[in-house]
Amino acid sequence: MAAPAAGTTTAAGAGALAQRRDLHRVGQRVRRVRLRTTPHRDGDALAAWPATHTLRIPGIGDVLFCHATPRNDTEIFLKTTSDERLRPIFDTLGVKLVVCGHTHMQFDRIVGRTRIVNAGSVGMPFQAAGAYWAVIGPGVSLRRTSYDLDQAAQRVRATAYPQATQCAAGILAPPDEQATLEQFKNAELT
Repeated sequence: MAAPAAGTTTAAGAGALAQRRDLHRVGQRVRRVRLRTTPHRDGDALAAWPATHTLRIPGIGDVLFCHATPRNDTEIFLKTTSDERLRPIFDTLGVKLVVCGHTHMQFDRIVGRTRIVNAGSVGMPFQAAGAYWAVIGPGVSLRRTSYDLDQAAQRVRATAYPQATQCAAGILAPPDEQATLEQFKNAELT
């Protein structure tokens, strides 16, 4: 199969570009909401946090915490992303475990010599309803906790958050994991 001519876009490339634009728009909305709802000094404190943080955890060793990947807090990778694409990101870190989030889908996998755990999402999972989280140390235990979804959605709707209605709907009926994996596939590590 011939490579696309310079300046052309494949269907997969166009899908990935649209996904990045959508994610950028969501990020911009979140930033605007944070500016309106977070006291200035708290926002400054949050902005000063490092993109990654490494802790030595008894029973595990060095654990690196990041939002998406250690190199970028908006990159998307999934439990289905190939090891070949992930090894350049994770092999050189020199840690036993990386704990991340970003995609809101809990998983636990090994890439090369590095264990990678996505803790999931407490309030907006992209899998069955519930709160997904992890206990780190002395081992790793992925957890899911059921809670009163109706009450949580009601409390979200009562806030000033501009997307409260959509957020509450996501609490009550989160996106299907398989559909989300398919949707994010074209935006993986782009």
